[in-house]
Amino acid sequence: MHWVCTGGKCLATLSAVRGRACILSVGNVRGDCQNRCGDNAVTVCVLLTEHFNVIALPSDTSLDEPVACHADMIMFSIGDTAVLPQRYVQAYPDLIYLLRTHCGLRIIADDSQRGKQYPHDVSLNVLLCGGYAFSLKKHTSEKVAEILSEKDIKHVNVRQGYAACSSLSIEGGIITADPSIASAAESE
Repeated sequence: MHWVCTGGKCLATLSAVRGRACILSVGNVRGDCQNRCGDNAVTVCVLLTEHFNVIALPSDTSLDEPVACHADMIMFSIGDTAVLPQRYVQAYPDLIYLLRTHCGLRIIADDSQRGKQYPHDVSLNVLLCGGYAFSLKKHTSEKVAEILSEKDIKHVNVRQGYAACSSLSIEGGIITADPSIASAAESE
């Protein structure tokens, strides 16, 4: 997954799956970009919609408003597999159909308890980088932990529950201002 950000706000998540590219974003891409980030973001969004299939992710009402529309709070994706909350999967069957057919994702419904407040909202917020996954392990979904184990990805505990929100995974490294994630990455 690669984040597409402008003006300090995450606009979308790009997921390249089996040669297909899908933009996973929240709401009306062009309208939301204008409202959230201004004209520069609209230019980015227009370019994205011209070159990629855009699939809007509805907000997750089980999360607190400031993070309810973050793609990395709504789903965990690795390869051709995506884990989403059970209630979300049941609430949006048309979206799940699109994720399966247009993005080629195998959907796993996660039944772990999520809460509106931190840290009970971070079960799917996992930063992947190479053969490592960084998260607040105590609050990470068991289904996500199982997938990481099956794929021989080392699961590293960090104190930052919003690991994927606060960092950017790039080929061969991580960009972050979070000292917990930086320290964990340096020691691995």
